[in-house]
Amino acid sequence: MISEKPDELRVLVIDDDVDAANSLSYLLQIAGYPTAVAYGGEMGLRIAKLFKPALVFLDLQMPGETAAKCWPKQSETEPCRARSMSA
Repeated sequence: MISEKPDELRVLVIDDDVDAANSLSYLLQIAGYPTAVAYGGEMGLRIAKLFKPALVFLDLQMPGETAAKCWPKQSETEPCRARSMSA
């Protein structure tokens, strides 16, 4: 369980399905969480470096250079406390 207040828990949503990414982000914002959205793996890595999320929702079945392939590079330098991956 994460004990931080919602406004302190930044959430990054990475999904190539624009509607799914935006819907999840919107629901999280309604709940009071600051969110950022990326529609691809490389974009997700760039946003993560700036946004510094505590939680990442990550789609595993994106075309091209997916975030799942890139994410170990990110986690070695700037670890995220929790990740949620979906297929």
